[in-house]
Amino acid sequence: MRLWTSSAYIGNELAVFNRRYFLSGALLAFAIVSSYAYAEFPYDNLCDANDGSGGEGFGRSAVPVQFWNGTVGEIGVPGTHSPAIFCQQNYIKLPGFDFPALPSAQNKSSGEWMSDSQALLVTIFGWTSLAALVIFVIVVFGNAIINAVRSIFSGEVKEHVVDQKIDFSAVHEIFGYIPSVKAAGFLFPFLATDVDNIDSTLIGWHDPHRSYDEVRFSFQACAISRY
Repeated sequence: MRLWTSSAYIGNELAVFNRRYFLSGALLAFAIVSSYAYAEFPYDNLCDANDGSGGEGFGRSAVPVQFWNGTVGEIGVPGTHSPAIFCQQNYIKLPGFDFPALPSAQNKSSGEWMSDSQALLVTIFGWTSLAALVIFVIVVFGNAIINAVRSIFSGEVKEHVVDQKIDFSAVHEIFGYIPSVKAAGFLFPFLATDVDNIDSTLIGWHDPHRSYDEVRFSFQACAISRY
């Protein structure tokens, strides 16, 4: 069974929103998260105790420990590796808010885990993510911010209308407003007005079995009055 209904108008708003906000926002989020991910490498929370931080490493010959029964003792750790200390490499767990991700955040931890080359790339990556955020705000919200500030001082907003050179009759998906009423059990609605002087292409539907005059309320009223 075929049922008639007006088709929903779907313009390009979704595509514009996707291109203007979602995709650009996703790229911005990727740049910021990637800068933090590279700054936190190698994610083991271990730093060299001989880097001048003054911490006692885990690689000493004797490490104080607490046993299961509550007693305290020392365990010998043989080996010639450099002593290591715990240092927080997660920027979220460091005190304060660090943005962009820069090597200076190591000063808040108990040691330094970045090499010279990593620190240089983290600096470049961090400032680049900040520049991307500024560009995103200017490009996406720049006009809205300017108009808001301008409206405070000027007190008026001028709308600029551009003629798209598209006639109303050239768009086949757009129909005119024809007063009609839908009734249960009928595929097509009943017209509540005279459509003799209205182009049939503006109505938006056509009953193959009955003319437009036959589905007018006035025609139905006359038909009922005969009985």
